[in-house]
Amino acid sequence: MFEWLREIFAALHEHLIPFIVVYDYERAGVFRLGKYHRTLDPGFHWRWPLIETAFSEHIVVTTLALEPQTITTKDDKTVVVGGIVRYRIADVKTFLCEVSNQHDVLRDTSMGAVIKQVRQVDLRTLLDEPPENRIASDIRRQVKPFGIDIDSFTFTDCGPIKTLRIITHTYAPPSHYD
Repeated sequence: MFEWLREIFAALHEHLIPFIVVYDYERAGVFRLGKYHRTLDPGFHWRWPLIETAFSEHIVVTTLALEPQTITTKDDKTVVVGGIVRYRIADVKTFLCEVSNQHDVLRDTSMGAVIKQVRQVDLRTLLDEPPENRIASDIRRQVKPFGIDIDSFTFTDCGPIKTLRIITHTYAPPSHYD
């Protein structure tokens, strides 16, 4: 009979708690009626139920594994490269408010930087002196406005591959206008 009341309470339960606990490895951004209000450091904090919502983000070092990419080097050799980006959240407000799908932006930006740098070197240079520092610098410059700090980039996979390019011709039947 009062099942609907229980469902409403279950849906609002998180919004009714008047406090938030932020752990040492987090920072929390508090939104008051939809506008960014403050950043919370670790510890116990009071908040206005139903009026304030807090979103916590891990700020400690973490990694993002990039999917392997097939890229052509400066000397027209095809290679497959994969990598790991080590990063941390530097500014929670910017991270929450300035970009949507933050981790997608980091991944896509990183993969773009890898392509850009690998295309500028030949295969021998890529294998002997991988441009990891230049890639990290490029990623760092692009994601800094979003509150993300890049510690490093490391190749996990890097090697030449043979490619087979098949050229196909599609048959187009004569049109009745010929």
